[in-house]
Amino acid sequence: MTEAPLAVGSQAFAANVEGMPELKRQFSALSDKLQRRALRSAWRKGARPIANEAKRLAPVDPSSRNPKHLRDAIRVRVSVRRSKVEARIGFLQDNFYGRFQEDGTAFHAAQPFLRPAIDTKADEAVNKIASSLRTDILRVAAKARMPVPRG
Repeated sequence: MTEAPLAVGSQAFAANVEGMPELKRQFSALSDKLQRRALRSAWRKGARPIANEAKRLAPVDPSSRNPKHLRDAIRVRVSVRRSKVEARIGFLQDNFYGRFQEDGTAFHAAQPFLRPAIDTKADEAVNKIASSLRTDILRVAAKARMPVPRG
């Protein structure tokens, strides 16, 4: 567990968590399968508040004939490979125009919604990730009768 960015669109952020050395020690005692499962679950839980806020902030055109809106295409994808965990919050492939809304174009002013979602929900995301990992480690430790981390 060395690198763990949370990426939104093309933007990413990382954060430090209190008590991480003890959490890492306990985490390393888990099997690889349990580590991957715990990481995937934790990062998904951490990305969810940002995705929900992005959906809330996404521009909607009420005059559009298309019943599907940009907010309906926002998704969370989590991948765990070797020592890298990545949560991506982005759009379904056929909603590429979300990037144009976020960044703007030469003909269209930017209407950012992903970056503000990160700015307002980053702390909550990090807390949810840490809480989820701690809960999973404690649950597995209790089953295996491992020493329980303090803090």
